[in-house]
Parts: sequence; structure tokens; C-alpha cells
Amino acid sequence: MSLSELQKKEREVSVAALERAISIAGSGANLARAINDYMEEHRGESRAINSALVSAWKKAQVPSRYAIAIEKATGVSRCLLNPEHYPEADYAYTIKNQAAALKHLYEVLLGEDFVEFVANQKPHQIDHMEGA
Repeated sequence: MSLSELQKKEREVSVAALERAISIAGSGANLARAINDYMEEHRGESRAINSALVSAWKKAQVPSRYAIAIEKATGVSRCLLNPEHYPEADYAYTIKNQAAALKHLYEVLLGEDFVEFVANQKPHQIDHMEGA
């Protein structure tokens, strides 16, 4: 695949991810509000985003500074919203850390022996555990 084909594909993915985020938020205006709320709460910045700007990002990539806010508001990955700035390898590292933190939480809440037991089961064995 040539560089221009790869860039075109990344662009298509980015637009689809933004459209998904808008759909999850309910509208471009709702997504703009969520971004503004995040930016004000976490960065102390005033409200600068509106629905017209969100729509304009369909023609130009979501700026990296807003990709995290969109991810937090909608669950749509920053790697999809701005793949040039957030490569998947970085995101995979984040997910791995989150999985380790979640496993630790389950160990604290449910006990280490139970978590290890479930982790060592094959999927078909867990299916048989339902309703037990």
C-alpha cells in the first residue's frame, strides 16, 4: 500500500470515528458541549468548540488536543480519531495498563484465588459456570 493510500485510509477511519462519536453524543452540539466541559475541567480552558467546528473536522482531522476529550466523552478511541498523533501501539500500551489495574481491582474485591481461577479457565469452561 502506498503512502497516499495509507493516508486516505487513515482519513476514512478518522471521519468514521468522528461520526460515531457524534452519534454516541447525540449530536454535534452535544459533542461540542462535552469537549468544552472536559477542556474546562481538565485544562482550565474556556469554551471554544461549537457544532460547526465539530462538523468541520470531517474535512480536516480532529486536533490531537481534543481527541482525548472525545474519547473520554464517547469511548471512541483517540487512535481512530487522530491516528497520526496517537499510534495504536501507544493505545495498546494504555489498554494493557488498564487491564492490569482492573485485574488488581478484581483481586482486591473478589480475592486473588478467584481471579486466578477464572483467568485460567478456557472460554467453554466459563460458559458452563453460568447459572452455577
